[in-house]
Amino acid sequence: AVVSTQSTGELEEGITGLRADCFALSTRSSAVSKRQQSLQERVSRVTREVQNLLPDLSDAENSLRGEITDLSERTKCLKTDAEQLRSKMKFQTATARKFPAMTGDQQGRVKAILQENDDKINSLVNKLKGAQIRT
Repeated sequence: AVVSTQSTGELEEGITGLRADCFALSTRSSAVSKRQQSLQERVSRVTREVQNLLPDLSDAENSLRGEITDLSERTKCLKTDAEQLRSKMKFQTATARKFPAMTGDQQGRVKAILQENDDKINSLVNKLKGAQIRT
């Protein structure tokens, strides 16, 4: 097979072009690799700096933080309870003003009436028990 001179020249030009492209890609790959390494080092450095800025708490400090959180929550609950007690006290004070306390004589009459009712109830209960026993 005879290869013409023109086609050999074209092949050599193609090979030369490919070599130039290969060299350019190799150079670019090397530059990209260096840039990647530089960026990785930068990220590592920034990460170390950020970690150095974060406070490292000891076990005692972490325990104290938990206790403070618990106390804070308890305080909130106690504040709510105190508000409820104040509200209850205001209501009781207002109610006491509207309905004054009974006098000693009135208390005696109420006790007597309650005792009468208690005696009647006991009498009825005893009658029921007696009726159940007979049946």
